[in-house]
Amino acid sequence: MNSVLFISHRGERHQQAAISAAPANFDIFMKRSPSKEEIIALLPGKEFLISERTGDLDADIISAGKDLRLIQRLGSQTHDIDLQA
Repeated sequence: MNSVLFISHRGERHQQAAISAAPANFDIFMKRSPSKEEIIALLPGKEFLISERTGDLDADIISAGKDLRLIQRLGSQTHDIDLQA
């Protein structure tokens, strides 16, 4: 099972639609508008992080995701992602 943290601003209906569209072998934990501290606390054990531009993906967040294999940003902007981290 692949463990996913999905950070979103979506409402419950749209969250459920995204979860139901995911492959069956993905265990998705969706969190709506979490604080930086919440994201860091939720990252251990997650292999994938999906973000919908909910704030900066800074070095603290990226380094907390020690098990991450992929960070997926939905959208085309990278100005708030610490690319060096």
